[in-house]
Amino acid sequence: GNAAGIAAKLAEVRQTYPRGAADALFLTNHDQQRVATRLGSVARLWNAAAIYLTLPGSPFIYYGEEVGQQNGPGGNDEWKRTPMAWDASATGGFTTGTPWWELSPGHTSTNVAVQTDDAASLLSWYRRLIRARQVSSALRRGDLGRLKGRLDRKKRPRRRPRSGWARRSSIARTAAPRAMPAR
Repeated sequence: GNAAGIAAKLAEVRQTYPRGAADALFLTNHDQQRVATRLGSVARLWNAAAIYLTLPGSPFIYYGEEVGQQNGPGGNDEWKRTPMAWDASATGGFTTGTPWWELSPGHTSTNVAVQTDDAASLLSWYRRLIRARQVSSALRRGDLGRLKGRLDRKKRPRRRPRSGWARRSSIARTAAPRAMPAR
């Protein structure tokens, strides 16, 4: 895809905040359509997580993002705040009673229990990214720089650039993402 929109937003943020200020990063929150509903595919969710969890600042994860939880079937705000699915049961492991709101579509596969031991799951990808942030001072406190020109896969820079929108990471993506369940 085209990363020009992301690069432009990063440039805007960098010019807006004073040097040394930390940004509070998030993909979505309780007032916005969930990222899984918006992006649709697991591959896009993996990319979104990789981008925002490797940017400078303090990332915040809205509950359910790490498993690909979608909005409920309605259009009002309550459907953005459906209960977290911890397992595939009728109540999602959220409660022993009746959840205050219906669970999100696909909760039988987009839940913590199903994804916990699956190395190819979105949850495992989030966990690897978070671990990488914990052990890398560059990811926790590093800067962002803009690269000039185009990079292609055969001509990667041999050393770190001094400026540009680039952050280096050695996070290995060991398995391909799976398709999201149909709504």
